[in-house]
Parts: sequence; C-alpha cells; structure tokens
Amino acid sequence: IMHEKGIPVFPTPERGIKALSQVMPRAIEKAVAHPDIRTTIVSQGKKLLPPSESLELLASFGFPCCDYRVADTPGKVAHAAYEIGFPVAIKINSSVISHKSDLGCVKLGIASGEEAKKSYHEIVEAAQQVAKDEDVNEVLVMPMAKPGLETIFGMIRDVQFGPVIMFGIGGIAVEIYQDVVFRLLPLDRGQVERMIDEIKAAPVLKGYRGQPAVDREAIINGILILSHIATERPDIAEIDVNPVIAYPEGILAVDARVLLRE
Repeated sequence: IMHEKGIPVFPTPERGIKALSQVMPRAIEKAVAHPDIRTTIVSQGKKLLPPSESLELLASFGFPCCDYRVADTPGKVAHAAYEIGFPVAIKINSSVISHKSDLGCVKLGIASGEEAKKSYHEIVEAAQQVAKDEDVNEVLVMPMAKPGLETIFGMIRDVQFGPVIMFGIGGIAVEIYQDVVFRLLPLDRGQVERMIDEIKAAPVLKGYRGQPAVDREAIINGILILSHIATERPDIAEIDVNPVIAYPEGILAVDARVLLRE
C-alpha cells in the first residue's frame, strides 16, 4: 500500500537512515537558499550590522579577522592608513550597502596619504548614489591582505531546521560556482572534516598543481567557532563571512555581515 502511495519503504531502519542521510544535505541546501540579505531586512524588519561591528563580533569569539580602523573624514582616513602602513584597502562601512566592489565602494592598493584622501571622497560619493538619504560617511581602512585561497563561512537560522552552517569557495566565485556545503547543528570535528571534503574544490584545499595546501586545522576551527556563535547568540539570524582567505598557515576574515533577529 505504501509503495502504491509513493512512500519509500526500507527493509531495515538502518537502510532507511542511510537513505535519508543521502538526501538531507540537498534538502537543507534548497531550504536555506535565501534571497539577497537586503531583501530579508526590508521584509522582516531585521537589523544588519555594519562590517566593522560584524568583524568585531567574530573576533570576540576568536575568529581570525583582519585589522582595521574606522574613519569618517579624509584626514582621519590618511592618518589611519599611515598608522596601519601602506598599501591599504579602503571600503565603505555601511549596513545598507552590499556588493561594495561592484558599486565602486572599495579601493585597493592605496599607497599614499593623498591617494587615501582621494579614495575616501570617491567611495563616499559612490555610496551616496546608492544609499540616498542614509548616512554613509564611514569607511574601513585595512591592511592589504596577502593573496590566498578565498573561502566563505556562513550561518543561517532556518525556521524549519534551526542553525545551519555553510562552507565553500568564496569571493566572487561563490556566486558563479556555488561550491558550498551545509550542515545542521550540532557539529563535531568529524562532521566538519567530512563537510570540508564535500566541496568540489576540496583538492585545491589540499594543494593542487604546485599550489600549497591551506591550513585545514584553521578552517575546521573557524567552522566550529561559527557553530559556537550560533549556539551562544540566538539573537543572530545570519552570518556571512566572505571572503575568508585561507593560507598555508591560518585563515583571515576580510569582510563580514551579521544580521540580527528582531
């Protein structure tokens, strides 16, 4: 009868559980595939933290984050750049602007104080074109991160499944290849290791065509830290850490967005 109704039947509980384990990751992926985070805020009245506060929150839990200074005038931007040491990156520090690079709100490789001041004006002007009435005069001044493998770490608190952790290849590649995997909490170390091995680019993490392997232990720890944040901070609805640059030794979060629940 159950077969006739299209309901799968298994000879043993073990076979049923094994079959379910094969389809669950894909089901979770479909369920938590969320729209642009800005749409979520508008429709549900949630609060998106600016990158500075998002990075500060992650760092407070031990997630390795890039150093930065917040500045809101050309003079302060130049001073922060001298303090950090050239070259620097400058990007808008706003909770209302996503895809900063596409909008001209990021400047890289700034090599002098005058160039830093000029970049500040250009970034704020570009931001004002998008943000309209919002106050968008703050920027982050950061050291230029060394090249490495760009990855993405994330968490979404799904209504049906609860907290779901994401990991994959990051940067702009995340939108092109969508090479990410998802896992429900709670997570142990073994589950995290299997999670990492499931992305299509797993061979790249281990070293490919002469490129060095990235620090697998640091990636595992990063995922476990994100899991801990999800447990300790039920007020957080989503976390998007992209890119997290993976090196042969360590990882480094360069940008982050944290969405708070009502």
